[in-house]
Amino acid sequence: MWFGSSDQSTESRGGKSTASKNLKGLQCYEPNSYLESRDEGDDGEDYEEDQVYSATSSSSLHRGLKPSRSASRLVTSTPVQAETRERDDDALAKEEEAIYQIVKQDMYSDQKKMVKKAVLILREKCRNPNDRYFFEKCKLLHDLGAHIAILEVLDKYASSASIAIAGTQCLANICFLTDCRKSVGDSGAVKTIVNLMGRHKKNEDYQFAAIAALGNLVNGCYHNAFRVVIDRQQLGISSIVRAMAAFPKNVMLQGYACQTIYNLCKWDKFIVEVRQNYGASATARAYENHPDDEQIGKYGPIALAIMIPPTRRA
Repeated sequence: MWFGSSDQSTESRGGKSTASKNLKGLQCYEPNSYLESRDEGDDGEDYEEDQVYSATSSSSLHRGLKPSRSASRLVTSTPVQAETRERDDDALAKEEEAIYQIVKQDMYSDQKKMVKKAVLILREKCRNPNDRYFFEKCKLLHDLGAHIAILEVLDKYASSASIAIAGTQCLANICFLTDCRKSVGDSGAVKTIVNLMGRHKKNEDYQFAAIAALGNLVNGCYHNAFRVVIDRQQLGISSIVRAMAAFPKNVMLQGYACQTIYNLCKWDKFIVEVRQNYGASATARAYENHPDDEQIGKYGPIALAIMIPPTRRA
């Protein structure tokens, strides 16, 4: 499922668009659809998710190396296929050079305008899901350390809402790839994003971008879910619930928040904590206010069934 497609705003899926165009292009990883298919899992274990991104096409994308797909060419190809692959390799090599320049130099400039421009360019690199190199670019951004540079910029320019939104959107899309989530979380993404949620608590666009990023970070990754739910210094789940209360009419924010809460409840260890932080009441309120919304209708009841099973209901 795509976060913020070109015909959606953060306020309405089919009505008048009022949100910033900056929200277009965010991605959301699709979790398991039904409660009955939920794995129990052991505490501390990551849940297996369907891989959208093929590791074989990026196995050679390592820092400092030219992207190459030769490792996956085990079948004799036609001249046309070979020419296409060669063009792909050349295009990705140019992308790597451009991203390397931005990540290693422009992002660390002393000039705020240049830093802001660099963050916006990185966001554009992984913004368009119709780009044939979309997944490769997301992987390149991660492998070249873009997430680390972005987090440092977000901490340095925490007061800038525009930098916060663009940088957090970029992190959300990098975390669309399953094998990038833990390393991004290990770099301090949850703490930075939650801190910015507190600083920009009245900025609806940032709250949506933050929930999008947290939703991808915790999907299938126990370590990031622990940071969001259990770590008292980060207050992730309470920040999500607070955003839901602050913007009850924002249908997309409510929908992705419900989906994030559902992702957190995949581990039995976190269910009580999410419920105690009013995750269940926030989800119920979202479903009550927007009963016809597809996303809320899909994940809200499932999350509620996990947090408040029939045996606990009066």
